[in-house]
Amino acid sequence: MAPSEKMRLAVEARDRIFVVDDRRESLELTTRLLEGDGFLVEGTTEAMGATNRARAFKADLVILDLDLNDRGTNIGLRGENLASVMRNQLQGVPVALYSAKDAAEIRRIAAMTGAVGWLSKNESHRLCDAARLWIRRPI
Repeated sequence: MAPSEKMRLAVEARDRIFVVDDRRESLELTTRLLEGDGFLVEGTTEAMGATNRARAFKADLVILDLDLNDRGTNIGLRGENLASVMRNQLQGVPVALYSAKDAAEIRRIAAMTGAVGWLSKNESHRLCDAARLWIRRPI
C-alpha cells in the first residue's frame, strides 16, 4: 500500500467529533485539545443549523455546551433543548454535555436529555479520555 493511501485510511479511521459552543474562544480551545489527541474536529458557535452540520460532518460524537446564547436567531434554543433535538435527529450519534455549570446541574440535564455523558469545563484535562469513552458507549 502506498504511503498516501495509508495516510488516507488513517485519517478516515479517526473519530469525528462535532463541538457546539457559542463562545469562539472556548470552541477553539476545545478543538485544540481534541485535535491534539488525534480526533478529527469540526465545530460551530451557532445552535441554529448545528444538527445538520453535525450530520454532514458524519460525527461519531457531539460535544455540546449548555450555556448557548444563539445570538441573532431569536429562537431561544438553549443547550438542553438542542441536546434533545440532536439526540432525536442524529440517531446513533452520542451527545455529551460539556459546560461550566455546576456539576450537579450538568448531571441533572444529562439525565433529562439522554446525553451519553457530561463533563465540567473545570475538568478539561479529562476531555479526550471522556470523549473516547462516550464514542464507544452504547446509546
